[in-house]
Amino acid sequence: MSSLFGIPLARSEFLYKLLRRIYYSRWQNFGPVDRLLEGFRPNLVILSMIQTHMVTPYALAAHRMNVPLLGMSGSWDQPTTKGPVVPMLSRVVVQNAIVREELVRYHGIPEERVHLIGWLQMDAYARTRENESASQLRRFNLRPGTRYILFAANAPRLGSHEPGIVRELAAANEAGAFGNGVVVLCRCHPQDTAWQSRWGWASELPGVVVQPPDLGPLEHLTAVISQASVVLASAGSINLDAIALDVPTIGIAWEDETLPYYDRPARAYDLEHLADLLSSEGMAFARDMPSLINACQRYLADKTLDALGRATLRQRYLYRLDGGAARRLHDNVKEMLS
Repeated sequence: MSSLFGIPLARSEFLYKLLRRIYYSRWQNFGPVDRLLEGFRPNLVILSMIQTHMVTPYALAAHRMNVPLLGMSGSWDQPTTKGPVVPMLSRVVVQNAIVREELVRYHGIPEERVHLIGWLQMDAYARTRENESASQLRRFNLRPGTRYILFAANAPRLGSHEPGIVRELAAANEAGAFGNGVVVLCRCHPQDTAWQSRWGWASELPGVVVQPPDLGPLEHLTAVISQASVVLASAGSINLDAIALDVPTIGIAWEDETLPYYDRPARAYDLEHLADLLSSEGMAFARDMPSLINACQRYLADKTLDALGRATLRQRYLYRLDGGAARRLHDNVKEMLS
């Protein structure tokens, strides 16, 4: 963010509304988009992202043509981290009641325009199959039944602290901290194009397997998570993926005192969409290496620990985890077209 934001008159509601009116009048028009919609004459425009300037020309063109707009909230963090919602939306579909409350509270969208459908990508989790899980494990030369700690690496920008953690995990595992036959499976982030330089060394460590970035079907991710003994992640939505599949999960919330306070990994959990998790009983949080090792040991000893808390989090964050989110999206589209 630029330090110039908010200058001048940072608290002027009049200035804010004036700039907003200018921004959403003609400034964001884009000729090719106007011509596309005028030639196509759609009955409905669906915006899969509603908080990025790149979709604004489509919203403005549709509004001028009196075409209804259906918006989709991309993820659980977007109402509080991704800026203003494009105006003129006829309806928005969201993952859970928390996102709906935030769109109403922070963006002024009428509650009756926000419809709950659940997490589209988690429809795959209702179709987990044992044979798919076994197939995925064989890709990493792991036998079915192998106990493993799944370390879900973040993108490089947010995970600079993670290679050191994996080194220490591997050392603790080699020293017998987790028992016999336990493997550390390091899953590279799907968008980590430099994964070989960042994680290639880890495959040389004893008891460590590195999974290259996988942009394949979500069933691949489902299979790997569902068979894990515990899932570790630094403030990522993959913690919710684990909760969806009732797998213990640990949030890495490092209080690295060598870093400035606001640069520490733990500060990610000050964000609104993550802060609520800290007071939950459905997942553990590690502030340093000893607490991470201890939490792993607990879950490796008993995978059912915190199951009741995970059930509460599923109800709160995942709405209806029944494989029907796509069907509910279809129903919203059909209703708007009719």
